[in-house]
Amino acid sequence: MHQFAWILSISSAILIAGCGSAPSPSTSGADASADTGPVGITATGIAAPSQFTCTSASKNAAGFTWAASPTAGVVGYVVERAAMTGDFSAQPAVDAKTLTFADLTVAQFETYRYRVRAKVGDKLGDSSNEVTVGAMPAGFRTFVGSSIPERSLDLALDGNGDPALLFDKDKALLFSAWDRKQANWKVPTVVTPSFLDGDPGSNVATLAFDHAGSSGTFAIVWASADGQEIDWALSSDAGKTWQQDTLAVAPVNSHFSQPTLALGNGKAHVAWLQDGARLFYATGTLSTPPKNWTADKEAPPAVKADKLLPFAPAIALDAAQLPAIAYFSHGTDDGVIATFWRPGDASARSIMNSEGFPDPQASLSIAFKGSAPRAAITLHKSAATVAPVWFVTSSDGNSWGVPLALPVDGAAANHRFTRLVTTSKDASAITYESGASDGGKGKCGDPKLALSTDGVTWTTCSPDADHGRSDVALASRIALGADGKRWLAWHNVTDGSLMVWREP
Repeated sequence: MHQFAWILSISSAILIAGCGSAPSPSTSGADASADTGPVGITATGIAAPSQFTCTSASKNAAGFTWAASPTAGVVGYVVERAAMTGDFSAQPAVDAKTLTFADLTVAQFETYRYRVRAKVGDKLGDSSNEVTVGAMPAGFRTFVGSSIPERSLDLALDGNGDPALLFDKDKALLFSAWDRKQANWKVPTVVTPSFLDGDPGSNVATLAFDHAGSSGTFAIVWASADGQEIDWALSSDAGKTWQQDTLAVAPVNSHFSQPTLALGNGKAHVAWLQDGARLFYATGTLSTPPKNWTADKEAPPAVKADKLLPFAPAIALDAAQLPAIAYFSHGTDDGVIATFWRPGDASARSIMNSEGFPDPQASLSIAFKGSAPRAAITLHKSAATVAPVWFVTSSDGNSWGVPLALPVDGAAANHRFTRLVTTSKDASAITYESGASDGGKGKCGDPKLALSTDGVTWTTCSPDADHGRSDVALASRIALGADGKRWLAWHNVTDGSLMVWREP
């Protein structure tokens, strides 16, 4: 697939050196007083081990191997570890016959530098090359610059809590994930070479990871290029390979779009639109092909509505891994109704409505605090609505509270592609693109990130606390780490890059 050769140059855009970096001998650490010696003589008289390499890395362990020091009389080896900006400290020593080491004391969200030194008597020798291993450091990281169009983008966290990205390039749908062994992004793999040409920022492909199950599976759904299928791909090897299948085929003279996906307990839950006016839901186990899944269920419009609207639906699982879907209904008053539905229920509930205003750009997202749903909604109630992003809560999904308007940063008029995450303590975060004529920079820049610790009091800014960046963001996506920290990914229109941010 030579047409994807561009991905091989991706390492030039990465900001962090990885496992297997070039040797960098050092005399800092345990033997700072050693004689540096003349040229051709080792600094300590004990040659460094070579080919120091990270062989495995997870959220709680890292493994290493190396080639022996050629110096005679070696009695053992000491691996040294340092934080990204800290000093090296010695790990437990191994004997001279052991050329491997396992660090079982790593912290899940830390990034470390490692090296190894030989020991003769009580003296440590020269340091090997350093390798960097672990989580993506907090802050901003450019995935790749000046080549990614602002079309489909999604973000998910894997079993180690590391980010994985789904995006398109040259009509292909691509996947990449953070590699702890290399402390770097993996070279992207092609999920499908014939992905739909979506409009900028359109949500036509969705990525999910099965955190609640034991499968460790990624899944992706998307609409085929001609809209005649909802296609499906699975990977159980961290995205190296993908098994593709067809989930649904459109009836004659019909068109599928806007699929959305959630995974949990080894099951998939998928919803999609047909002809922009009907929504279907299907579910099945990840171990069986979609043809063996349960029959499609059709979602009903909300009360006082006559059909659905062609805006992207949202799906989420509660604490019991039971699904719910949010979408938009067309009100009989020509307004827009944000709608909540549990698959299998005979009726759907209204979350909020535009009070008769036919908003052409609504979007939404849902999340759960236990079994209690929360919704983030972009919806104008008039052409002059100043704060069209709303947060709404419910105890059970049947009745919803009064929508709360979020504070606005900048002169934004349209806030599209809303995404919500909520913790078990009701700390919530909502991200969205600005959509303003001035790029929506306001005081804080893009992407917008609204934060609340209680679901009542909100602040809106961006991850750029120093206000030094010039990002104009499209299709921002959010994920919540096991430590309660947020992750964001977005297309930076300013320079064409794809950005990832991890909350410090």
